[in-house]
Amino acid sequence: MKLLQYVPLVLGTVASATRQVNFLRYGGPKCRPPSASSCRCTHDEAGKKDQKDRLKISVRPFADTQAGLRSAKRIALTTAVNYADKLSISLGCNRAYFDEYHVLHSPEDHNSLATICAEPKVKCHETKAFKEPPGATFNKGRALGEAQQRLHANPDYNGALIVLVDADICLPQNFALTLPQDPKPDTIYYTPARYIYCNAASMIQRNPDWVEASFAGALGFFQAYVSPLNFTYSDKNSTDGSWSDVVFAKGFKHKQVIQDLRVHMLGSSGSDWKGRDIGEARWQESKQFVPQAGVCQKCEGFFSASGIDIPWRRGSLAFNAPVSFGDLMYN
Repeated sequence: MKLLQYVPLVLGTVASATRQVNFLRYGGPKCRPPSASSCRCTHDEAGKKDQKDRLKISVRPFADTQAGLRSAKRIALTTAVNYADKLSISLGCNRAYFDEYHVLHSPEDHNSLATICAEPKVKCHETKAFKEPPGATFNKGRALGEAQQRLHANPDYNGALIVLVDADICLPQNFALTLPQDPKPDTIYYTPARYIYCNAASMIQRNPDWVEASFAGALGFFQAYVSPLNFTYSDKNSTDGSWSDVVFAKGFKHKQVIQDLRVHMLGSSGSDWKGRDIGEARWQESKQFVPQAGVCQKCEGFFSASGIDIPWRRGSLAFNAPVSFGDLMYN
């Protein structure tokens, strides 16, 4: 009987995950619901109420109090092909959390990334791998594999936490506190949780359009592991931006969700696997984007890896959205 009371909620989640349901479309074809379990965040839900209630979110503190005691390096690795605008924003969000920020780009990006590549901590690597072999549209797997081989072979990075993060991902203020204190060498760490800003206007207003809890495993928008490895990304299964992340994750003995980590994505999910649409409007921000945790209280339950029985959610009445497959998967 207890299970029956959740049937309508699960069915609601199925509807929210269906791309073809027209009444869920929001903002045109570039702002469709994510393909995984999702919840729509409206202006009121991400506005005044959340500014007051934000600290009710079940996340760790917002300051890295152990930063001075950290001995292992943190190395960011990202790809930026026709992504200079988004990278300039995400770099402002993320750079402070890393010792080095490695950026892979094509020869065509040389001029647009010149200023970024001259910034502190940033190490740019120009490569033709994105268009190899002939016919490849955006061979992310080959480019990342080349960079990983260099990092893994360098003893200076032994024991370092390598974080693969997409150029359109901003990490939240509490990022450092969500990471495992003692990451294991045979484990890939990931998050299924994304706030999605469909356009620059949503970001400027600090109002995500959707929240998503993916049930597809350790996807490439955020993956972390300890260097070195005896394997890397590969282009054996795809010559565009798809599948190489899934194949890479399968190489790990263990996969662990970072339950408190919710990243902020600049643009719709599932896009740009064959390279970025050059006609897409450029992203600009007049002041630095500082991602917050808990910007949409209504949808916060979709980020849970602990199911529906969460005390803070019941106590604050914050969770009034359908139970997600992301919730059910971990129970």
